[in-house]
Amino acid sequence: MRDHGGPGQDSKEDNGYESLEYDCNYFDFIHIDPWKKFPSFNEGSKWTLEMIEFCLSKNPKMKFEIGTEEAIRGFEPEELESLMVYLKSNLSKEAFFTN
Repeated sequence: MRDHGGPGQDSKEDNGYESLEYDCNYFDFIHIDPWKKFPSFNEGSKWTLEMIEFCLSKNPKMKFEIGTEEAIRGFEPEELESLMVYLKSNLSKEAFFTN
């Protein structure tokens, strides 16, 4: 599993996509975590969706962890629910799965 995949998670400033592309070849699970660079709920949600779609284009079997980094950005239960609803309504049924 790759922990903390996303923009601003490396020692150098980046948008996260280069490392995600690499990670899709070697990991089964990726923690999508754009919140360090994009703490606003709307912007972070958009980046979460786009990064999931990007990773699935590289590895359709990839699974994801989202919205779980309390040290970077805490979430109220209502925000987590909104994030899940947003992703479910914007991802294909095959891409969205909760487990």
